[in-house]
Amino acid sequence: MAEATLTFFGKNPIICPVCENKIYREEMRTGRGRQIAGRLTDELRRHYEPSKQYGVVFPLIYPVTVCPRCFYAAYPEDFETVPEKTLKPLVDDTDTRLGMLGGLLTPLDFAAERGLREGVASYILAAMC
Repeated sequence: MAEATLTFFGKNPIICPVCENKIYREEMRTGRGRQIAGRLTDELRRHYEPSKQYGVVFPLIYPVTVCPRCFYAAYPEDFETVPEKTLKPLVDDTDTRLGMLGGLLTPLDFAAERGLREGVASYILAAMC
């Protein structure tokens, strides 16, 4: 039997609109006890309990799509539909995005399975983009 995994990379690549890199988006699998919903806080935040098979799971590190080459980041529904007037500034700011998180959250690897660093960085990068 194949080993159960927490995430998978999509079969169909998407194309980064900024650098035209092929990206295979990482998705979190559902079911089989991957996410054990715990209590809901007063701020309406959900705590997840660790599972025996997967350990601690952070579902909020996966929603943002990030290009591992140019660090362009956006939610999946917005990733491929960049307005023409926004495209040039995104291309021009590539070095800024690459250098901004350099000393803070390195090393970052958005082509491999995500960790907390990539999860936090994905939201920072999406805010920049």
